[in-house]
Amino acid sequence: MKYAVVVCDDDPVQAEEIAKMAKNAQMYLSDEDPVEFDFKIIGHSYDEVANYLGNNHLNGAFYFLDIELSDSAHAKTGLDLAELAKKQDPRAQIIFVTTHEELSLMTFQRRIGPIDYIIKDDSVAMQKRITATLQLAIKNLSEWNLVKKMTFSYRLGHLIKNINVDDVYYLETSQLPHKLHLVKSDGEADFVGNIRKVEKNNSFLAKISRSCLVNPKNIQTIDLHKKVVIFPNGDVVPYARSQAEKMRSLIEQQNRKE
Repeated sequence: MKYAVVVCDDDPVQAEEIAKMAKNAQMYLSDEDPVEFDFKIIGHSYDEVANYLGNNHLNGAFYFLDIELSDSAHAKTGLDLAELAKKQDPRAQIIFVTTHEELSLMTFQRRIGPIDYIIKDDSVAMQKRITATLQLAIKNLSEWNLVKKMTFSYRLGHLIKNINVDDVYYLETSQLPHKLHLVKSDGEADFVGNIRKVEKNNSFLAKISRSCLVNPKNIQTIDLHKKVVIFPNGDVVPYARSQAEKMRSLIEQQNRKE
């Protein structure tokens, strides 16, 4: 699998050395499943990397950041860059690589949540630590992806609700503009959303009409004559004539499981 990598160190030699160690780790980590690191930018200043992040969308990238990126006391630091990366890339795996062990407390005070804080030491020790940290970063993303596949998320005001996909019955457009109506095993909810985006981001849902997405696992009955699907709560939802073939396919899948 390919992973995006960002390196930022004000010392070009150190930046290249970190990138080299990450490349070495790639070979070790590819023993079971192929791992490839795609170095998006090897930068030497806050502005250089911040400009790249502003113009390129990264999702779950690995960020090797030095903390002090300038001799100026007023300049932006690697901590600021980490906060920017987290804001733009919520799955960002932040790895600080620095000579300043005493600054590690600041990462906790600012709630950045790095996965490691590596002290620039002899090359052998650094190589081992970088390899182990990259292995952890890959594990973190794998677990994140698994949770994402098992969770349906929607926003209610300032709150983000997460429910198990197995609890979702169906989703349809609401009579209220720009709102969607969610029916689940323990009730209902209305939230602002776009049904096309929901369909695109949630592969477990099946489209049965222009205005309705269903969770096939929770369909209790499909009536091909009346062209409706029935859910465990008794709800009867019509499907479009154009989806008849899909409904037959769902019936066949259910029969095979039984």
